[in-house]
Amino acid sequence: MPGLGEGVPELLEAGVADDAPFMVEGTVASAAGRERGGLSSIWIGGAVVAHDLGVVDSVAVNVMVSPGLMRRELVVAGRTLGETVLVAPTLPLLAYQLRVPPNGANSPPSTLTVTLLPGASSGRFRVTDGSIVVDGDAQTVLTTTPPLEWSIEQSPGRGLVARAEIPPSTEVPLSYTVLISAGEDVRVRTALRAGAHLAAHERRATSPPDSDFEVRSGHPTIDDAVGWAHSRVSTALHRAEQPSSIDELVVTGLGALAAADIDAAHEALTAAREIAAPGDPLPVLLAARITLTGGDTRPAERALEDVQAHPLEGDGLLRAESLRSLADAVAYAASDDVVARLREVASIRPAAGGGVKLPMAGQALVDPGDPTDLIAWLLASGGGREPTGRIPDPLAAWVASRQGNALEAWQLWRGTLDLGLGAHPHGRGSWDDAAATSGRAGAGLVIATLVHGILGWHPDAPMGRATFSPVLLGHLTKLDIEGLLVGDVRIDLAYRREGSTIRYALNPRSGKAPPLLVFSPLVPGPVQEVSMDGQAVEADAAVQDHGHRLSFQFALDRPREVLIRLAEGEPGPDSH
Repeated sequence: MPGLGEGVPELLEAGVADDAPFMVEGTVASAAGRERGGLSSIWIGGAVVAHDLGVVDSVAVNVMVSPGLMRRELVVAGRTLGETVLVAPTLPLLAYQLRVPPNGANSPPSTLTVTLLPGASSGRFRVTDGSIVVDGDAQTVLTTTPPLEWSIEQSPGRGLVARAEIPPSTEVPLSYTVLISAGEDVRVRTALRAGAHLAAHERRATSPPDSDFEVRSGHPTIDDAVGWAHSRVSTALHRAEQPSSIDELVVTGLGALAAADIDAAHEALTAAREIAAPGDPLPVLLAARITLTGGDTRPAERALEDVQAHPLEGDGLLRAESLRSLADAVAYAASDDVVARLREVASIRPAAGGGVKLPMAGQALVDPGDPTDLIAWLLASGGGREPTGRIPDPLAAWVASRQGNALEAWQLWRGTLDLGLGAHPHGRGSWDDAAATSGRAGAGLVIATLVHGILGWHPDAPMGRATFSPVLLGHLTKLDIEGLLVGDVRIDLAYRREGSTIRYALNPRSGKAPPLLVFSPLVPGPVQEVSMDGQAVEADAAVQDHGHRLSFQFALDRPREVLIRLAEGEPGPDSH
């Protein structure tokens, strides 16, 4: 199904078109519909500007979907048309292209239809040179290349119904491209000029978000699924998609943080504060986590002011974890008395020697009773005890990984990836579920479970340190993660396993202040030797249900390579 730049999307799900929904989205524009039908709605700038875009009486038979692009084969009047829908990643622009194959001279023309400005049938409009301009609260412009002859019908209560005939091709294939933009006049003109570079927009729309975070495991399904999830989280937050609940918004923000997307996490925090009731602990938790990840103390200081004005309410566990995270986040930004009071209210006992346990370590005070409590329980305890009630599927992998069960964790996490990318029942790459119209929280949990659960990555930027306690599958031989974040330092991880030898390469590729890394991997058996940069390392070792937990710390002031050699005869790569 060629079109636009003729390239194959980097993130791609393909198959036979079904009645499942789809969505292609950017930070400003998005479009949704069902795979066999037309585009049911087009949003630009947070408002629906058009709907029912498509070829009359056509049925899609095959489909390829990427985060910002969809290609389909349409069957209509005995012939096949190629269709491409592209949402520009950062512009108020949607491109819709039809490709008519050659030797169709005997076929009847097809009718392309779209309804503009729904519910504003009194809006002023004009048609010129194949373009339709609708003036309302903001201007909506539709333009075509080559120009098409549009007929307009004002439909009371629906908007302006526009129709144009697409003639059959003869000896050569023909393409017709429709561009739709809306908003302020200057932005619309900029977007339409950018329509001359659709191939470049396609490359960006079908790739992971512009970010330093990337996963490469050698398994395209895994790598693509993480890219899809990252795109789903970032575009939804930057577009200020209306949340169904504050829980969903904060979980999405935690996913953005796991992918080191601080800007998107700030968007989530701003929206959460707008809808949160005084005393709600969730915005406090997210604000503290933003500070712990990025090092900017302002979000945590603002949260501290809120807590001092309105004591936290709700579940005791969630309050405790929010206050503990806040205490860690403002450790250097508030007085010792204030920090001590936060810890006291959170019922946290100092560790031996007067120290404070690292973020996301310790024991849960109570078992969780609902998904929000479970998130707090995971952050607080690392899954040391079984929670009560049913664990939501996206979080079960997190629980298993923190309990050291690498096989169960990986299987559950892979199942969540497959669910998100599958076409049934709620659309490819959506992570939607039956109870929600948006799957961005599920997509956020995919990333958070990988980074915080399976990798055990927990930054404490104000203290200049991070905990790294991976629980990796025995037969996983390769995993590269780019862009783990603590403060201003971005760290690349390369994991390799060959037989009884395990290697972790950690490269701090940016930042000024090297963090202290508390390194605590779980390995499947007794250890014969541990070395770092070729020098032997003394490491504490503790026997656990699913292996041996090593623990030591070092300054990540340069690229480091840790080599772990298991004792002879211990489990090999296929042991799990």
